[in-house]
Amino acid sequence: MTPPPNLPDLIESVVADAGQGADALALLATAAVTAAGLEEAADAVLGHFVDRCRQEGRTWTEISSALGVTKQAAHKRFSPSGLERWTPRAKAILEAAPLEAQALGHNYIGTEHFLAALLRDPQSMGALIMAEAGVDRERLLRSVTSHLPTFAGLAPEPPVTMTARASQALADSLVQALEMGHNYIGSEHILLGVLANPASLGARVLGELGLTAAGVRASIEKRLEGFRRTPA
Repeated sequence: MTPPPNLPDLIESVVADAGQGADALALLATAAVTAAGLEEAADAVLGHFVDRCRQEGRTWTEISSALGVTKQAAHKRFSPSGLERWTPRAKAILEAAPLEAQALGHNYIGTEHFLAALLRDPQSMGALIMAEAGVDRERLLRSVTSHLPTFAGLAPEPPVTMTARASQALADSLVQALEMGHNYIGSEHILLGVLANPASLGARVLGELGLTAAGVRASIEKRLEGFRRTPA
């Protein structure tokens, strides 16, 4: 069995990435980025082989036994299978988007709210890619509000109506994951899904902030390099 990256190698990688003379906080920040990449990759590789087991007709009882978890835990984490599977971080974005809309006093859920929700978790791959471009929540919201009026405090309940472009962005997230050969949908695919429709407010805001679909895809590939597995 090919051994996974060991602790000394990972420490050496973090030190090299942080740069010569980096202090303890800089090393910690770099380690957090490395750990996030490992977590995303681990989730992807497990999902890939769960999908293979399901395609071969293996039962959830067999799969859960191989994973060392209960059948209920395995089914909850990996079902629905294949490219319809959203990671916990991606699900958190969908759950937080209505709250972001409510905070702005908007009575709908748009692509811009997905982006704001995405940045709630700074260690998600999508947020890390945005951070590379110098985009944080404050900068994003400032750009969003430059296009739209805000009515903070006027939306008593989180909105439930999703715009057509927001719905399309979620569908495009699946398409982007499929095109990249990924068997999961993560925060990075939601980011690409928003960028897939240049007419959406989210895509226009990202463009103004310097993010492009090609650049995001390249960053994803770089982060997952070394953890990809060639399907049998």
